[in-house]
Amino acid sequence: PKEHGNLGVTDAKGVRVKLFEGQRKMADFFIGNEVKTKLNDRPVTYAYFRAAHQKTVWKIMGSLKLLTSKTLNQWRDPKILRIKRDDVVEIGITTKDGSLVATRDPKEKDPKKKNKNWKIKSANPPMTGVEQSDLSRIGSTLSYLRAKDFAGKLSATKTGLDKPTHTLAIKTKDKKAYTLLFGKTFETEVERGKRKVKEKRVYVQVKGNPQVFIVQESRLRALRKSPPELRDRTVLALPDGWKVTRLEVVMKDAHIELKKPKLKWEVVKPKDLKFDAKALDRDLKLLSGRFKAKEY
Repeated sequence: PKEHGNLGVTDAKGVRVKLFEGQRKMADFFIGNEVKTKLNDRPVTYAYFRAAHQKTVWKIMGSLKLLTSKTLNQWRDPKILRIKRDDVVEIGITTKDGSLVATRDPKEKDPKKKNKNWKIKSANPPMTGVEQSDLSRIGSTLSYLRAKDFAGKLSATKTGLDKPTHTLAIKTKDKKAYTLLFGKTFETEVERGKRKVKEKRVYVQVKGNPQVFIVQESRLRALRKSPPELRDRTVLALPDGWKVTRLEVVMKDAHIELKKPKLKWEVVKPKDLKFDAKALDRDLKLLSGRFKAKEY
């Protein structure tokens, strides 16, 4: 027993694990230090192991760091919300640049439209349309959003959650509501392979829940857009069923006209124009599908 501390199989030095089935204790043991050695010239790792209330210490072959190397926060559930993208029916955004509330019909059955039927309920400044893919991406991001770490007892002033930079309100089709608050962004040093790099992180909180989460800034790009950034960026989209049958291109030194009355493109002018009909059809899919801007 006097060696138990040196081997790391005590409450003060090791990790104690208790397993229960209901109220019945099934196991109670200590996981201690690890030792690396060789067996027949092959490297092996042993972990010291002791059943509670027994004196014998065993050497277990293999590493048990999966249990012993985790901090308390690493055992906690990192998932911030438990919602599915298809359940989100209303998204409300408030930032210093304006506010937006958008809703969608959850009864839409067409899989191509059910997450792309968002409509503006209110907007300040006014908007004529919203970027469907961006709102759909908000629902997707929320469904798998996880914390990188958990904040301790920091004040709302320290985290910036007393004056959030961005507020995201969500309603689901089962009438549940959640509001995410985004606080200050800060930098921390993390290890990536063999080098250390700076990583930006953000304080995040679900309104009404005292827990403050720490999330990588890169995971929040879809969620922290301002209303002006969510404006519809469609330059041109032909209605369903429409096809391009005539094309006129006017340039500084040329005037081209093409038509497609049936299956093939024909040159109207200039008569001697040579062109790649397959490439033309391919490029025109931008118009018959959706020609979208990157930004305003």
